[in-house]
Amino acid sequence: MKKNLIHALALAFLLSASISAHSVELSPNSIGGGNIPGTHRNVNFTTSDGNWTEVLWLPNSAREGDTINISSSATYSSKLMMGNTNIPTGSITLYTGDYVRFRYGAGVWLADAATSTPPNNGGPAVIPSSRGKINRFYIQDGLWSPEITLPSGAADDSIQLISSDAQWDAMISPYNVAARNTPALRRGDTFVFKYNSAIQKWEFLGNSTSYRSPRPY
Repeated sequence: MKKNLIHALALAFLLSASISAHSVELSPNSIGGGNIPGTHRNVNFTTSDGNWTEVLWLPNSAREGDTINISSSATYSSKLMMGNTNIPTGSITLYTGDYVRFRYGAGVWLADAATSTPPNNGGPAVIPSSRGKINRFYIQDGLWSPEITLPSGAADDSIQLISSDAQWDAMISPYNVAARNTPALRRGDTFVFKYNSAIQKWEFLGNSTSYRSPRPY
């Protein structure tokens, strides 16, 4: 009898854990606007025609490891406020087809990014174009580049991260960058650039030293 009770309690615990880990589907209509709640472990938030809001906010607090995925299929764009993320910009605009993912850690929402590396070690590198909203280019010892050039174009408000764990510094090429005085990229740095389609240039936002290596999606 006691053994059966223990078995039942263990089964109930596993079922509860499975339910809590399950993704919750939310939208502007289901929550009455764009304030995404921080009460679920995993959230898929979607905007669409007839189910849209102009401004989106990530919750100010959540549990360590909580995730929020946001995708847009709406004709109208939405502005995602970024003040409580590790990306140093006030907001980004999500257009039709855009997708972003965040994981909560150390008191902020950490952006996941599609990650690429230099094609070889020791030569100049051009970051490949990507359809992702937030992308990351990563160098390290054995996969290092002395000079890095940003893509010649991207969707408006796209974010490009450039991270280094390499012993040697790297320079950011002035091509395709609005400001031509970008500092040297050193070990531990993550430079953040935002694409401005009006001038067809990348704008340097700063060094996101709190950036943590993401899990590419």
